[in-house]
Amino acid sequence: MQKKIEIKVRSTLVVNPVKMLKGNLSVVAQGISFERDFSTDFLDIPFTSIKYISVQKVFGFYWRGIFVKTNDDKEIQLLTSNTKKLIQQLATHLKPDQIRFRKSVLER
Repeated sequence: MQKKIEIKVRSTLVVNPVKMLKGNLSVVAQGISFERDFSTDFLDIPFTSIKYISVQKVFGFYWRGIFVKTNDDKEIQLLTSNTKKLIQQLATHLKPDQIRFRKSVLER
């Protein structure tokens, strides 16, 4: 994936409840890219492979991170430092129905 970065935020990739990987999440012209700190590991997800992105809100006002649902039904959880700006940038690349908001624990 070409790496002309539109926005970069600090992020944590949640592999499972015990294993979390810190790094940077970038939005590039072709998709989103997660690059791990102190490693050459990375994860590229093209926009064509994204079914939808759901925003995780805590207490109805704190935007904690995103869940990326891919076309092959995999769900990737990313905790991000500046989720609002990230979603604004992603909205320029995705259709309006591809960005959703998850209900918080108090709203369920």
